[in-house]
Amino acid sequence: KPWQFTDFYHVETSLGTFVVSMATARHVQHRRRACSDLEWIDFHDLSGARHSVQARHITRITASN
Repeated sequence: KPWQFTDFYHVETSLGTFVVSMATARHVQHRRRACSDLEWIDFHDLSGARHSVQARHITRITASN
């Protein structure tokens, strides 16, 4: 299936919400489970901006339907 605009996720943090691809959402979820609360998780949003967020600040990852 080709990438469509509807294929995105929200990474919600105490600092704001970031719109990311499904692959990035999976990466963030995996890192959140695997690391301590104080470790930093690096990722890019759909606009290409790079973010570094401590795991403890990530509150939810949701699919946008």
